[in-house]
Amino acid sequence: MIISYQWLRDYVEFTLSPEELCEKLTSLGLEAYVSSQYEPFLNEIIIGELVACQPHPDSDHLSICQVQVNQADIHQIICGAPNVAQGQRVPVALPGTMLPGGLEIKPVKLRGEKSNGMICSEKELGLSESHEGILVLGEKAPIGGAFVDYLTGGETAIEIDLTPNRPDAMSHIGVARDVAALLQQSLIKPRPEFQESAVSTDSLVKITLDDPHGCPRYATRVIQGVIIGPSPQWLQERLQAVGLRSINNVVDAANYVLMETGHPLHTFDYDQLTGHEIVVRRARKNEKMITLDSKERQLNEEILLICDGDKPVAIAGVMGGENSEVTAQTVNILIESAYFDPVTIRRGAKFLGLSSEASKRFERGADPNGVIYALERLTGLIQEVAGGEVSKGVVDAYPKAIPPAEVRFRHERCSALLGVDIPAERQRQLLTGLGFTLLESSDRESTFQIPTFRPDITREADLFEEVLRLYGQHNVPVNTHFRVTSQALGKSSHKFRNAVREILVGMGYHEMMAVSLVTEKQHPRLFGDEMPVELLNPGSREMTTVRSSLLPGMETALAYNLRHRQENIRLFEVGQVSTADGESDTGAREATHIAFLQHGLAQEKTWLTSETESTFYHLKGNLQQLWRSMTGTNPVLTAVKHEVLAHCFAIQSEQKIVGYVGELPGHRLEELDISGPVFYAEIKTLALEKAYWNRENIFTPYSQYPVVARDLSIIINEQVSHAEIQKVIEEKGGNFLQESYLYDLYQGNTIAPGEKSLTFRLVFQTLDRTLTEQEVDQAFDRVVRSLKTECNANLR
Repeated sequence: MIISYQWLRDYVEFTLSPEELCEKLTSLGLEAYVSSQYEPFLNEIIIGELVACQPHPDSDHLSICQVQVNQADIHQIICGAPNVAQGQRVPVALPGTMLPGGLEIKPVKLRGEKSNGMICSEKELGLSESHEGILVLGEKAPIGGAFVDYLTGGETAIEIDLTPNRPDAMSHIGVARDVAALLQQSLIKPRPEFQESAVSTDSLVKITLDDPHGCPRYATRVIQGVIIGPSPQWLQERLQAVGLRSINNVVDAANYVLMETGHPLHTFDYDQLTGHEIVVRRARKNEKMITLDSKERQLNEEILLICDGDKPVAIAGVMGGENSEVTAQTVNILIESAYFDPVTIRRGAKFLGLSSEASKRFERGADPNGVIYALERLTGLIQEVAGGEVSKGVVDAYPKAIPPAEVRFRHERCSALLGVDIPAERQRQLLTGLGFTLLESSDRESTFQIPTFRPDITREADLFEEVLRLYGQHNVPVNTHFRVTSQALGKSSHKFRNAVREILVGMGYHEMMAVSLVTEKQHPRLFGDEMPVELLNPGSREMTTVRSSLLPGMETALAYNLRHRQENIRLFEVGQVSTADGESDTGAREATHIAFLQHGLAQEKTWLTSETESTFYHLKGNLQQLWRSMTGTNPVLTAVKHEVLAHCFAIQSEQKIVGYVGELPGHRLEELDISGPVFYAEIKTLALEKAYWNRENIFTPYSQYPVVARDLSIIINEQVSHAEIQKVIEEKGGNFLQESYLYDLYQGNTIAPGEKSLTFRLVFQTLDRTLTEQEVDQAFDRVVRSLKTECNANLR
């Protein structure tokens, strides 16, 4: 935000230089620096007067101008603008000036006549897109003076980088209030002055609030018989000083009060309002309107509108409508001064892609109880610069007053937290200097009423921060001695997640981190309970909710890589997801998930090996390896029919489903223009982390005695899972069984339909001796009998 150094001094007395003022403002948390809102090349533009102007003898559109830039120098300049005339004061670029686009002004000949410079249009100066003619300055523009000084009225611009929680500082009075409190000066707040007519406002206009939530307060006055015209020089200069262009006296007055008070106002052509009525309501489905920038806007049902008795005339808090703007033909005006719900305005501005000086303030939180002061201030200013008769009284629709907050403040607690002993009386003095009203006071604590122009002050800690701002952080002593102690992480989630990352990276996966914000449609019901968590202030239409699964981000990353010809892809992410939960204090339930996917080749072709396409079993094997590495056990997988994944298996832990592994179905791949199979797994980390910390890491020495391997081939019903068979083998193999694994599966002509042939290798060994054939036979026979009894398996 830009403020004027000279303008600021209207509201508080100080002798600080602009640089010193910026230093003080920065110490108050309002980071400030002396700046110019205009491009550096404008410093080279000077003001000249056309002392003579005649047509070019060899052209029907060029003029030969004699331009005086000081008492001694007159430059001949050829100009092709249709509005050039003798006696005008204009911006001039002399030879040597470098304009935007690399255009250097040089002496030239045009149709045989010398031209030493250029008379500039607004577009050539970067002030607007207007290039129909040259920019004609006011009669008081000083010949030979700097054009930039003319634009700013000689005022010094100060730019302030504001944090979103300080809407009160988006005005000259708001900044002056902080400066006054710091310097222990009084805030000089202008008193509105105007003459009322006998005609009452409520006889001229009716206000209806159909949406008191979106618009808790709407106040108005009518001024009849105004004369629309140019603003006086002082008003133009004030607006130019803060980077605003003059439009006409009424609109300029509204912009002046906006920059002065921080409260946005709007002026309507009263005679264009059907029924002389104001209705505040939400937009209807598929409703449209044309705004002041001459663009047709498609509205939605969340956008708040200001309407007359027939049609929308403004988008509340954002921009007015073209059908009610103040023009040169306007005679009677209606002034709007309102307070709008910040969330409503923020959503409307984001949806429309519109950002205005008004919306920037309303969406941060304007002052609901500053509505009338801003209205009266603008009323007086319009009567001063445009005349007119002011209607008597104000129509103020304010069904439910918004009261100031009250905050209890403990003086000893403040000193303890700030690290410096500030007397209680000094603390009270600092806070009352900011406009906070002292309600109750004692040596130990006080109670303050917080004005509604400070919506960021809601608790005691906020008042501590205000005390520190004014007392000065540089006045708080710094400890010269400090001690840092190290602390072991122990069983931290951070350590667990790093272990997961190391294992997946070791298996050839690449870690990615996706944006955690997605559209409302990007919530695959992977676990069945996902409900979107909506943002109050989404940054765009593509980022309206918090993700409930890692799948959307991984799909996007996969599609991006494939578009860039990366075919063989292994990705993983360890990230947070959120699901709406009405029983939670925050309205959301957050959890950490692990997800990984494969696409393309599992093994590329080399001189020694042939290429191998990725299959579901490659990903399943990686899942088992991860699970065994983290828990020391194998995951329990159960085939399920899933809403999102094809060929899906549920991952279970302690009889609960904690994840899924499967293949992305064709319709999802088509939407993302992905070809080829994609295999995907996502796991809730809570159960996995619990098992990780509960596992026992016991060292088992290697045996120096030989192993005995036996192959077991069985024929079994194809519906019996591998996990069931493996469980029987491990339980009945006894202490001598060190390892067992499936290495062959066959279904064909020699096997009956509905059955399958499986071959397992069983490895026996002991630590203290060589096993005998009889011991191995006994263990092997026990496994065979158990498989026949429990699984109805037969030896092949």
